[in-house]
Amino acid sequence: MKIAYVITRCDDLGGAQVHVRDLALAVKKKGGQAFVLGGSRGVMSEQLAEKGIPFIELRSLQRSILPFRDLAAVSELRSKLRDLQPDLVAAHSSKAGVVARIATSTLAIPTLLTVHGWAFTDGVPRWKRQLYLMIEKRAARFATRIITVSEYDRRIALESGVASESKITAIHNGMETIDPLYQAHPEAQPPVFLTIARHDRQKDYATLLEAFASVSRRHPDWKLVCVGAGPDLEKNRERVERLGLSPSVSILGFRNQPIELLAQASCFLLISNWEGLPLSIIEAMRAGLPVIASDVGGVREMIEDGKSGYLVERANAKALERAMEALGSAPQLRKTLGDNARERFQSGFRFDAMFEQTWGVYRDVLGQ
Repeated sequence: MKIAYVITRCDDLGGAQVHVRDLALAVKKKGGQAFVLGGSRGVMSEQLAEKGIPFIELRSLQRSILPFRDLAAVSELRSKLRDLQPDLVAAHSSKAGVVARIATSTLAIPTLLTVHGWAFTDGVPRWKRQLYLMIEKRAARFATRIITVSEYDRRIALESGVASESKITAIHNGMETIDPLYQAHPEAQPPVFLTIARHDRQKDYATLLEAFASVSRRHPDWKLVCVGAGPDLEKNRERVERLGLSPSVSILGFRNQPIELLAQASCFLLISNWEGLPLSIIEAMRAGLPVIASDVGGVREMIEDGKSGYLVERANAKALERAMEALGSAPQLRKTLGDNARERFQSGFRFDAMFEQTWGVYRDVLGQ
């Protein structure tokens, strides 16, 4: 089986990039051929090269909506696919999904779209939701099948009339297991809260830092570590200074392998305006960390509220403060919830199970 993966950006290593990288490697191990086509060379394309996965840069493909450049991206991708002649095109992320479906509409190549959170989900600005919903409804006809990474995203697609029930399949994300050496000890004191999240509009650092500012006044020895790059990185560093949090908060920027930081943490945080099914939470559960996360997107399908962590209302700093206080003050509770989180990972979010389901969809699409 020869599969061409298409993704918007390869200069980052967010959830969609990790997902595509790992799928491509698994296809190669299974004896198939995998190619990745995407814009913006960087950390992802470098990792693909290290693992022997061919990468083809699409110079016209970028994240913003720019009609003339987007048409150029369609033409560029169509030309590359004519040369590659893949059995299947697997598109990931909103922009690449639209470009790929248009490009393959005249090539008679089956096209599968994987949605890592719809761009018309709750939490996205209203005008963007309306625009992207209109685009997705028109582009859906060019997809042979659609995979959503959460039941939540499948449901809102059906409710919004994006595609028929038979066309959309939900498959939860999954990750490989890790060496026990990298298991966390959440009961350790004083607690270290960790977040791994891009500094952009999707992630709600304003609410996170506001809540932690209140907590740290009562517990000055508690720590918050923030990992991630993004356009708002410097703005959030300035916010830390303005709130007087410099002694307690570390903003580290991007880290290629955060596995060691997870092992040193006591609790994982993901405070967002919207999500699909975030891999960062799966990484945290795999490490045995309790999780506090915004109740958005498919997060409820991952975290059992009160059993493996706490779900908090979006943009509610007081609710987040209470959850951090509850876990930070109770080492044994952190350990219990962390153990439950690890069990939840083992039973529902392992890579091998996710890949076999995805491979089954590939075979169905090709009629094998």
